[in-house]
Amino acid sequence: MVNKLSQYHNNPNLIAPYFIHMEEILNGSPKMQKTVYEILKTILPFLMDDTVVASDLNITPIEGGLSNHLLLLSVPTTSYEHYDGSKRVDHTEQLLIRIQGVTQERNDGKYVQYSEPEIACHLAESGIGPQCYGRFLNGRIEEFYPNMRTLTCREILNPVFNREIAKHMARFHLTELPQSTNKTNDDLRHECEMKGDIWGRVDEWIQKALTYSSQRSRKVDVHLTQDVCAQWNWIKSSFRSRLMNNMNAHNHQQRDCLNWEYRAEEYCSELVFAHMDLQSLNILTPNGDPECVSPIIRLIDFEYSGWNSRGADIANTFCECCDMNNLKANYESEYPTNDQQKSFFQQYIRTFDETLAEQLDDSESWDSFLIAMISEVGKYSVISHIGWAAWSLVQAIESSIDFDYIMYAKVRLEGYWFSKKRFWGPQ
Repeated sequence: MVNKLSQYHNNPNLIAPYFIHMEEILNGSPKMQKTVYEILKTILPFLMDDTVVASDLNITPIEGGLSNHLLLLSVPTTSYEHYDGSKRVDHTEQLLIRIQGVTQERNDGKYVQYSEPEIACHLAESGIGPQCYGRFLNGRIEEFYPNMRTLTCREILNPVFNREIAKHMARFHLTELPQSTNKTNDDLRHECEMKGDIWGRVDEWIQKALTYSSQRSRKVDVHLTQDVCAQWNWIKSSFRSRLMNNMNAHNHQQRDCLNWEYRAEEYCSELVFAHMDLQSLNILTPNGDPECVSPIIRLIDFEYSGWNSRGADIANTFCECCDMNNLKANYESEYPTNDQQKSFFQQYIRTFDETLAEQLDDSESWDSFLIAMISEVGKYSVISHIGWAAWSLVQAIESSIDFDYIMYAKVRLEGYWFSKKRFWGPQ
Protein backbone atom coordinates (compact mmCIF):
# COMPACT_ATOMS: atom_id res chain seq x y z
CA MET A 1 0.00 0.00 0.00
CA VAL A 2 1.34 3.43 -0.98
CA ASN A 3 1.55 6.08 1.76
CA LYS A 4 -0.94 8.85 0.96
CA LEU A 5 0.59 12.32 0.59
CA SER A 6 -2.78 14.08 0.60
CA GLN A 7 -6.47 13.32 0.13
CA TYR A 8 -5.94 13.81 -3.63
CA HIS A 9 -3.15 11.23 -3.91
CA ASN A 10 -4.26 8.26 -6.09
CA ASN A 11 -7.83 9.43 -5.62
CA PRO A 12 -9.69 9.47 -8.98
CA ASN A 13 -12.86 10.92 -7.50
CA LEU A 14 -11.50 14.12 -5.94
CA ILE A 15 -10.83 16.91 -8.43
CA ALA A 16 -9.25 20.27 -7.62
CA PRO A 17 -11.33 23.10 -9.17
CA TYR A 18 -8.70 24.43 -11.57
CA PHE A 19 -8.41 24.45 -15.36
CA ILE A 20 -5.28 25.03 -17.45
CA HIS A 21 -6.23 26.65 -20.76
CA MET A 22 -4.58 25.47 -23.95
CA GLU A 23 -3.62 28.97 -25.08
CA GLU A 24 -1.71 29.41 -21.82
CA ILE A 25 0.27 26.25 -22.60
CA LEU A 26 0.99 27.19 -26.19
CA ASN A 27 1.96 30.78 -25.35
CA GLY A 28 3.82 30.06 -22.09
CA SER A 29 1.56 32.52 -20.27
CA PRO A 30 2.43 33.52 -16.68
CA LYS A 31 -1.21 32.71 -15.90
CA MET A 32 -0.30 29.04 -16.25
CA GLN A 33 2.34 29.37 -13.50
CA LYS A 34 -0.26 30.96 -11.24
CA THR A 35 -2.79 28.20 -11.93
CA VAL A 36 -0.24 25.43 -11.36
CA TYR A 37 0.86 27.16 -8.14
CA GLU A 38 -2.73 27.11 -6.88
CA ILE A 39 -3.11 23.45 -7.88
CA LEU A 40 0.04 22.51 -5.96
CA LYS A 41 -1.07 24.40 -2.87
CA THR A 42 -4.29 22.39 -2.97
CA ILE A 43 -3.11 18.85 -3.74
CA LEU A 44 0.51 18.86 -2.49
CA PRO A 45 0.66 21.66 0.11
CA PHE A 46 3.66 20.21 1.96
CA LEU A 47 5.82 20.79 -1.14
CA MET A 48 5.28 24.52 -1.06
CA ASP A 49 7.81 26.30 1.11
CA ASP A 50 6.59 29.65 2.45
CA THR A 51 9.21 31.42 0.36
CA VAL A 52 8.11 29.84 -2.95
CA VAL A 53 5.99 32.01 -5.24
CA ALA A 54 4.33 31.19 -8.57
CA SER A 55 7.16 32.71 -10.61
CA ASP A 56 9.62 30.24 -8.98
CA LEU A 57 7.96 27.32 -10.76
CA ASN A 58 9.73 26.11 -13.89
CA ILE A 59 7.34 24.57 -16.44
CA THR A 60 8.82 23.00 -19.58
CA PRO A 61 6.86 21.29 -22.40
CA ILE A 62 7.78 17.65 -23.09
CA GLU A 63 7.64 16.68 -26.75
CA GLY A 64 6.16 13.44 -28.03
CA GLY A 65 2.67 13.23 -26.57
CA LEU A 66 0.02 12.70 -29.27
CA SER A 67 -3.02 12.46 -26.99
CA ASN A 68 -2.08 14.79 -24.13
CA HIS A 69 0.02 17.86 -23.44
CA LEU A 70 2.90 16.88 -21.16
CA LEU A 71 4.73 19.42 -19.00
CA LEU A 72 7.74 18.96 -16.71
CA LEU A 73 7.22 20.91 -13.51
CA SER A 74 10.24 21.80 -11.34
CA VAL A 75 9.43 23.01 -7.82
CA PRO A 76 12.14 24.50 -5.55
CA THR A 77 11.73 22.95 -2.10
CA THR A 78 13.49 23.04 1.25
CA SER A 79 14.00 20.22 3.72
CA TYR A 80 15.93 19.88 6.99
CA GLU A 81 18.19 16.94 7.80
CA HIS A 82 18.05 17.56 11.57
CA TYR A 83 14.95 17.90 13.69
CA ASP A 84 16.27 21.11 15.25
CA GLY A 85 16.45 22.72 11.81
CA SER A 86 20.20 23.18 11.99
CA LYS A 87 20.91 21.83 8.50
CA ARG A 88 18.86 23.12 5.61
CA VAL A 89 18.89 21.35 2.22
CA ASP A 90 17.58 23.06 -0.89
CA HIS A 91 16.59 20.88 -3.83
CA THR A 92 14.19 20.70 -6.76
CA GLU A 93 11.22 18.37 -6.95
CA GLN A 94 10.23 17.30 -10.47
CA LEU A 95 6.64 16.38 -11.34
CA LEU A 96 4.75 15.62 -14.54
CA ILE A 97 1.66 17.61 -15.54
CA ARG A 98 -0.61 15.69 -17.90
CA ILE A 99 -3.24 17.82 -19.66
CA GLN A 100 -5.88 16.33 -21.91
CA GLY A 101 -5.33 17.20 -25.55
CA VAL A 102 -9.09 17.10 -26.11
CA THR A 103 -11.54 18.33 -23.49
CA GLN A 104 -15.12 17.14 -23.67
CA GLU A 105 -18.02 18.56 -21.69
CA ARG A 106 -21.33 17.25 -20.50
CA ASN A 107 -24.43 19.40 -20.86
CA ASP A 108 -24.03 20.51 -17.27
CA GLY A 109 -20.56 21.87 -18.03
CA LYS A 110 -18.65 19.30 -15.99
CA TYR A 111 -15.72 17.64 -17.66
CA VAL A 112 -16.02 14.02 -18.73
CA GLN A 113 -13.35 11.82 -17.21
CA TYR A 114 -14.43 8.26 -18.10
CA SER A 115 -12.53 5.50 -16.29
CA GLU A 116 -8.91 6.29 -17.25
CA PRO A 117 -8.14 8.24 -14.04
CA GLU A 118 -9.52 5.38 -11.96
CA ILE A 119 -7.35 2.91 -13.85
CA ALA A 120 -4.25 5.12 -13.54
CA CYS A 121 -4.78 5.52 -9.78
CA HIS A 122 -5.27 1.79 -9.28
CA LEU A 123 -2.11 0.98 -11.25
CA ALA A 124 -0.22 3.54 -9.16
CA GLU A 125 -1.47 1.89 -5.97
CA SER A 126 -0.35 -1.48 -7.35
CA GLY A 127 3.14 -0.16 -8.16
CA ILE A 128 2.65 -0.69 -11.91
CA GLY A 129 2.25 2.94 -12.94
CA PRO A 130 3.48 6.35 -11.77
CA GLN A 131 1.90 7.91 -8.69
CA CYS A 132 -1.09 10.17 -9.36
CA TYR A 133 -0.62 13.07 -6.95
CA GLY A 134 -3.89 14.75 -7.77
CA ARG A 135 -6.41 15.64 -10.41
CA PHE A 136 -7.67 18.99 -11.65
CA LEU A 137 -10.45 19.68 -14.16
CA ASN A 138 -8.59 18.87 -17.36
CA GLY A 139 -5.62 16.86 -16.18
CA ARG A 140 -3.53 15.62 -13.29
CA ILE A 141 -0.09 15.86 -11.68
CA GLU A 142 1.91 12.62 -11.71
CA GLU A 143 5.18 11.16 -10.55
CA PHE A 144 8.02 11.98 -12.94
CA TYR A 145 10.61 9.29 -13.62
CA PRO A 146 13.96 11.15 -13.74
CA ASN A 147 16.94 10.07 -15.82
CA MET A 148 14.82 7.89 -18.07
CA ARG A 149 14.15 7.97 -21.78
CA THR A 150 11.63 6.48 -24.14
CA LEU A 151 12.57 3.53 -26.31
CA THR A 152 12.89 3.78 -30.05
CA CYS A 153 10.56 1.65 -32.11
CA ARG A 154 13.48 -0.55 -33.18
CA GLU A 155 14.55 -1.15 -29.58
CA ILE A 156 11.31 -3.02 -28.95
CA LEU A 157 12.85 -5.81 -31.04
CA ASN A 158 16.17 -5.81 -29.16
CA PRO A 159 16.25 -9.39 -27.78
CA VAL A 160 16.61 -8.26 -24.16
CA PHE A 161 13.99 -5.52 -24.39
CA ASN A 162 11.74 -7.88 -26.33
CA ARG A 163 11.65 -10.38 -23.45
CA GLU A 164 11.31 -7.67 -20.80
CA ILE A 165 8.37 -6.04 -22.58
CA ALA A 166 6.71 -9.45 -22.92
CA LYS A 167 7.03 -10.01 -19.16
CA HIS A 168 5.64 -6.57 -18.33
CA MET A 169 2.74 -7.00 -20.73
CA ALA A 170 1.90 -10.38 -19.17
CA ARG A 171 1.96 -8.86 -15.67
CA PHE A 172 -0.20 -5.99 -16.89
CA HIS A 173 -2.69 -8.52 -18.29
CA LEU A 174 -2.80 -10.20 -14.88
CA THR A 175 -3.80 -6.93 -13.17
CA GLU A 176 -6.81 -7.20 -10.89
CA LEU A 177 -8.94 -4.08 -10.96
CA PRO A 178 -11.37 -2.72 -8.38
CA GLN A 179 -14.93 -3.92 -8.87
CA SER A 180 -16.16 -0.64 -10.37
CA THR A 181 -13.83 -0.98 -13.37
CA ASN A 182 -13.81 -4.77 -13.56
CA LYS A 183 -15.77 -6.36 -16.38
CA THR A 184 -16.39 -10.00 -17.15
CA ASN A 185 -16.50 -11.65 -20.55
CA ASP A 186 -20.29 -11.86 -20.21
CA ASP A 187 -20.54 -8.11 -19.50
CA LEU A 188 -18.65 -7.29 -22.67
CA ARG A 189 -20.60 -9.75 -24.81
CA HIS A 190 -23.71 -7.82 -23.88
CA GLU A 191 -22.04 -4.50 -24.75
CA CYS A 192 -21.02 -5.43 -28.26
CA GLU A 193 -21.13 -8.37 -30.65
CA MET A 194 -17.46 -9.17 -30.18
CA LYS A 195 -15.37 -9.18 -27.04
CA GLY A 196 -13.47 -6.07 -26.04
CA ASP A 197 -13.75 -2.33 -25.50
CA ILE A 198 -11.94 -1.67 -28.77
CA TRP A 199 -14.97 -2.36 -30.95
CA GLY A 200 -17.16 0.28 -29.35
CA ARG A 201 -14.28 2.74 -29.05
CA VAL A 202 -13.37 2.60 -32.75
CA ASP A 203 -17.07 2.76 -33.67
CA GLU A 204 -17.23 6.08 -31.80
CA TRP A 205 -14.15 7.40 -33.60
CA ILE A 206 -15.57 6.30 -36.95
CA GLN A 207 -18.87 8.06 -36.29
CA LYS A 208 -17.06 11.25 -35.28
CA ALA A 209 -14.87 11.10 -38.38
CA LEU A 210 -17.96 10.68 -40.58
CA THR A 211 -19.65 13.63 -38.88
CA TYR A 212 -16.65 15.89 -39.45
CA SER A 213 -16.38 14.64 -43.02
CA SER A 214 -19.99 15.61 -43.69
CA GLN A 215 -19.22 19.12 -42.43
CA ARG A 216 -16.48 19.45 -45.06
CA SER A 217 -13.96 21.02 -42.70
CA ARG A 218 -10.70 22.02 -44.40
CA LYS A 219 -8.91 19.67 -41.98
CA VAL A 220 -10.87 16.66 -43.23
CA ASP A 221 -9.70 14.28 -45.95
CA VAL A 222 -13.05 12.95 -47.19
CA HIS A 223 -11.70 10.12 -49.34
CA LEU A 224 -9.35 8.96 -46.59
CA THR A 225 -12.23 8.97 -44.11
CA GLN A 226 -14.36 6.90 -46.47
CA ASP A 227 -11.55 4.36 -46.97
CA VAL A 228 -10.95 3.98 -43.23
CA CYS A 229 -14.66 3.57 -42.52
CA ALA A 230 -15.10 0.98 -45.29
CA GLN A 231 -12.19 -1.10 -44.01
CA TRP A 232 -13.45 -0.93 -40.43
CA ASN A 233 -16.72 -2.41 -41.65
CA TRP A 234 -14.75 -5.18 -43.38
CA ILE A 235 -12.85 -5.91 -40.16
CA LYS A 236 -16.04 -6.17 -38.11
CA SER A 237 -17.65 -8.43 -40.68
CA SER A 238 -14.58 -10.69 -40.86
CA PHE A 239 -14.20 -11.08 -37.11
CA ARG A 240 -17.93 -11.61 -36.73
CA SER A 241 -17.76 -14.46 -39.29
CA ARG A 242 -14.85 -16.03 -37.42
CA LEU A 243 -16.76 -15.78 -34.16
CA MET A 244 -19.83 -17.47 -35.64
CA ASN A 245 -17.73 -20.24 -37.22
CA ASN A 246 -16.03 -20.92 -33.91
CA MET A 247 -19.32 -21.01 -32.05
CA ASN A 248 -20.74 -23.50 -34.56
CA ALA A 249 -17.64 -25.67 -34.40
CA HIS A 250 -17.75 -25.60 -30.59
CA ASN A 251 -21.46 -26.50 -30.52
CA HIS A 252 -20.83 -29.48 -32.78
CA GLN A 253 -17.76 -30.53 -30.79
CA GLN A 254 -15.60 -30.38 -33.90
CA ARG A 255 -12.58 -28.93 -32.11
CA ASP A 256 -9.78 -31.17 -30.93
CA CYS A 257 -8.29 -29.95 -27.63
CA LEU A 258 -4.82 -30.74 -29.05
CA ASN A 259 -5.41 -28.65 -32.15
CA TRP A 260 -2.85 -25.91 -31.47
CA GLU A 261 -4.23 -23.66 -34.19
CA TYR A 262 -7.57 -23.63 -32.40
CA ARG A 263 -5.88 -23.25 -29.00
CA ALA A 264 -3.91 -20.24 -30.27
CA GLU A 265 -7.09 -18.66 -31.62
CA GLU A 266 -8.83 -19.14 -28.29
CA TYR A 267 -5.80 -17.86 -26.38
CA CYS A 268 -5.59 -14.69 -28.48
CA SER A 269 -9.31 -13.99 -28.13
CA GLU A 270 -9.26 -14.35 -24.34
CA LEU A 271 -10.22 -11.14 -22.56
CA VAL A 272 -7.49 -9.51 -20.45
CA PHE A 273 -6.90 -6.07 -18.98
CA ALA A 274 -4.88 -4.69 -21.89
CA HIS A 275 -2.70 -1.59 -22.24
CA MET A 276 -3.65 -1.07 -25.93
CA ASP A 277 -1.01 1.62 -26.49
CA LEU A 278 2.17 -0.20 -25.50
CA GLN A 279 4.45 1.50 -28.00
CA SER A 280 7.99 2.84 -27.75
CA LEU A 281 7.00 6.30 -26.46
CA ASN A 282 5.12 4.66 -23.58
CA ILE A 283 8.03 2.46 -22.48
CA LEU A 284 10.74 4.12 -20.39
CA THR A 285 14.22 2.84 -19.60
CA PRO A 286 17.10 4.44 -17.64
CA ASN A 287 19.60 6.61 -19.46
CA GLY A 288 23.16 5.37 -19.81
CA ASP A 289 22.74 1.64 -20.54
CA PRO A 290 23.60 1.45 -24.25
CA GLU A 291 24.31 -2.28 -24.11
CA CYS A 292 20.89 -3.02 -22.62
CA VAL A 293 22.50 -5.72 -20.46
CA SER A 294 19.69 -5.93 -17.91
CA PRO A 295 17.17 -3.29 -18.89
CA ILE A 296 14.71 -1.84 -16.44
CA ILE A 297 11.52 -0.64 -18.06
CA ARG A 298 8.47 1.25 -16.85
CA LEU A 299 5.14 1.43 -18.61
CA ILE A 300 3.25 4.72 -18.77
CA ASP A 301 0.11 6.22 -20.36
CA PHE A 302 -2.96 4.11 -19.67
CA GLU A 303 -5.47 6.32 -21.47
CA TYR A 304 -6.62 3.53 -23.78
CA SER A 305 -6.33 0.63 -21.34
CA GLY A 306 -9.33 -1.60 -20.90
CA TRP A 307 -10.74 -5.08 -21.36
CA ASN A 308 -9.68 -6.40 -24.74
CA SER A 309 -8.54 -9.53 -26.49
CA ARG A 310 -4.98 -10.56 -25.72
CA GLY A 311 -4.23 -10.74 -29.44
CA ALA A 312 -5.34 -7.14 -30.01
CA ASP A 313 -2.88 -5.80 -27.41
CA ILE A 314 0.06 -7.88 -28.63
CA ALA A 315 -0.69 -7.04 -32.27
CA ASN A 316 -0.72 -3.33 -31.45
CA THR A 317 2.77 -3.54 -29.95
CA PHE A 318 4.07 -5.54 -32.93
CA CYS A 319 2.70 -2.87 -35.29
CA GLU A 320 4.47 -0.21 -33.22
CA CYS A 321 7.83 -1.79 -34.01
CA CYS A 322 7.43 -0.02 -37.35
CA ASP A 323 8.51 3.63 -37.44
CA MET A 324 5.03 5.15 -37.67
CA ASN A 325 5.55 7.95 -35.13
CA ASN A 326 8.08 9.49 -37.51
CA LEU A 327 5.74 8.86 -40.47
CA LYS A 328 8.27 6.70 -42.34
CA ALA A 329 7.36 3.11 -41.60
CA ASN A 330 8.70 0.25 -43.72
CA TYR A 331 6.29 -2.51 -42.75
CA GLU A 332 7.94 -5.25 -44.76
CA SER A 333 11.32 -4.86 -43.05
CA GLU A 334 10.30 -3.50 -39.64
CA TYR A 335 7.43 -5.78 -38.58
CA PRO A 336 8.81 -8.40 -36.13
CA THR A 337 10.28 -11.52 -37.72
CA ASN A 338 8.90 -14.94 -36.85
CA ASP A 339 11.85 -15.60 -34.52
CA GLN A 340 11.34 -12.27 -32.73
CA GLN A 341 7.64 -13.01 -32.31
CA LYS A 342 8.33 -16.52 -31.01
CA SER A 343 10.75 -15.15 -28.41
CA PHE A 344 8.13 -12.63 -27.27
CA PHE A 345 5.32 -15.21 -27.11
CA GLN A 346 7.37 -17.73 -25.18
CA GLN A 347 8.41 -15.21 -22.52
CA TYR A 348 4.85 -13.88 -22.32
CA ILE A 349 3.32 -17.35 -21.85
CA ARG A 350 5.88 -18.42 -19.22
CA THR A 351 5.04 -15.25 -17.26
CA PHE A 352 1.26 -15.26 -17.73
CA ASP A 353 0.32 -18.95 -17.71
CA GLU A 354 2.71 -21.50 -16.19
CA THR A 355 0.18 -24.29 -16.76
CA LEU A 356 0.06 -23.69 -20.50
CA ALA A 357 3.86 -23.43 -20.60
CA GLU A 358 4.15 -26.80 -18.85
CA GLN A 359 1.69 -28.37 -21.30
CA LEU A 360 3.72 -27.07 -24.21
CA ASP A 361 6.93 -28.31 -22.59
CA ASP A 362 5.52 -31.78 -21.93
CA SER A 363 4.02 -32.24 -25.37
CA GLU A 364 6.97 -30.61 -27.15
CA SER A 365 4.44 -28.48 -28.98
CA TRP A 366 5.96 -25.03 -28.57
CA ASP A 367 6.76 -24.60 -32.25
CA SER A 368 3.27 -25.59 -33.41
CA PHE A 369 1.62 -23.26 -30.94
CA LEU A 370 3.94 -20.32 -31.64
CA ILE A 371 3.49 -20.60 -35.41
CA ALA A 372 -0.28 -20.54 -34.87
CA MET A 373 0.14 -17.50 -32.57
CA ILE A 374 2.06 -15.61 -35.27
CA SER A 375 -0.82 -16.07 -37.71
CA GLU A 376 -3.50 -15.26 -35.17
CA VAL A 377 -1.88 -12.11 -33.74
CA GLY A 378 -1.22 -10.96 -37.29
CA LYS A 379 -4.95 -11.03 -37.99
CA TYR A 380 -5.53 -8.67 -35.05
CA SER A 381 -3.01 -6.18 -36.45
CA VAL A 382 -5.61 -4.81 -38.87
CA ILE A 383 -7.63 -3.61 -35.85
CA SER A 384 -4.63 -1.63 -34.59
CA HIS A 385 -4.01 0.09 -37.91
CA ILE A 386 -7.58 1.05 -38.74
CA GLY A 387 -8.37 1.93 -35.10
CA TRP A 388 -5.52 4.42 -34.85
CA ALA A 389 -6.25 5.75 -38.34
CA ALA A 390 -9.81 6.55 -37.22
CA TRP A 391 -8.47 8.08 -33.98
CA SER A 392 -6.10 10.25 -35.99
CA LEU A 393 -8.86 11.54 -38.26
CA VAL A 394 -10.70 12.75 -35.15
CA GLN A 395 -7.55 14.21 -33.58
CA ALA A 396 -6.92 16.23 -36.74
CA ILE A 397 -10.06 18.21 -35.90
CA GLU A 398 -10.16 18.16 -32.11
CA SER A 399 -6.58 18.15 -30.85
CA SER A 400 -4.55 21.26 -30.04
CA ILE A 401 -1.28 19.29 -30.38
CA ASP A 402 0.92 20.24 -33.35
CA PHE A 403 1.15 16.99 -35.33
CA ASP A 404 0.26 15.89 -38.87
CA TYR A 405 -2.61 13.59 -37.91
CA ILE A 406 -3.87 13.25 -41.49
CA MET A 407 -0.50 11.96 -42.64
CA TYR A 408 -0.41 9.61 -39.65
CA ALA A 409 -3.83 8.23 -40.66
CA LYS A 410 -2.46 7.61 -44.17
CA VAL A 411 0.59 5.81 -42.75
CA ARG A 412 -1.67 3.61 -40.61
CA LEU A 413 -3.86 2.83 -43.63
CA GLU A 414 -0.74 1.71 -45.49
CA GLY A 415 0.04 -0.56 -42.53
CA TYR A 416 -3.49 -1.93 -42.72
CA TRP A 417 -3.09 -2.95 -46.37
CA PHE A 418 0.23 -4.62 -45.51
CA SER A 419 -1.33 -6.60 -42.64
CA LYS A 420 -4.49 -7.49 -44.53
CA LYS A 421 -2.53 -8.93 -47.45
CA ARG A 422 -0.01 -10.76 -45.26
CA PHE A 423 -2.31 -12.24 -42.62
CA TRP A 424 -5.72 -12.44 -44.28
CA GLY A 425 -4.67 -13.40 -47.80
CA PRO A 426 -6.50 -12.61 -51.03
CA GLN A 427 -10.00 -11.31 -50.46
